[in-house]
Amino acid sequence: MSKSYPPASPRLSPEVLPAIHRQGYPALKQHVTAATVNLPDSSGRTVLSLVVNYGDATMLQWVLSKGPALDQPDRNGWTALHFAAQAHAVEMAALLLAAGATVDAPDAYGNTPLWRAAFESRGRGAMLQLLLAHGANPDQANDSGVSPGKLAETIANFNVKQFFTA
Repeated sequence: MSKSYPPASPRLSPEVLPAIHRQGYPALKQHVTAATVNLPDSSGRTVLSLVVNYGDATMLQWVLSKGPALDQPDRNGWTALHFAAQAHAVEMAALLLAAGATVDAPDAYGNTPLWRAAFESRGRGAMLQLLLAHGANPDQANDSGVSPGKLAETIANFNVKQFFTA
């Protein structure tokens, strides 16, 4: 007697990431449609998060035109805005926020994009200022009880807390 398994969930085409790397729009147009734009890869990342990580603003605008789920998390709860915040990709974050991305979406550990931006700021303030201007909550604590504002106060080698004072 053979055992039956449920069908595998559809996944993002493995051709998408190489196409993003080489800015191969014909391949992207073939594999990314309104019907497939929210399919995850093996890490749970959609084309939106992959483009934020490896693409450019023009490519992001094209993906946004496909109507992606802006806040779809990967396996760690990261949205595309988390990736933009960590990478200090201000232009990408601005495009995501303009499209309606949730500014305070928590990841699997309760860290918001502002928390990620504070952690990775290295003294740069543009991302922090952008997120705060869009209503990010500097007092929203993560699962360990540490808010972005408190984190900024503890970073000793860069003056990150200056971006949290009015």
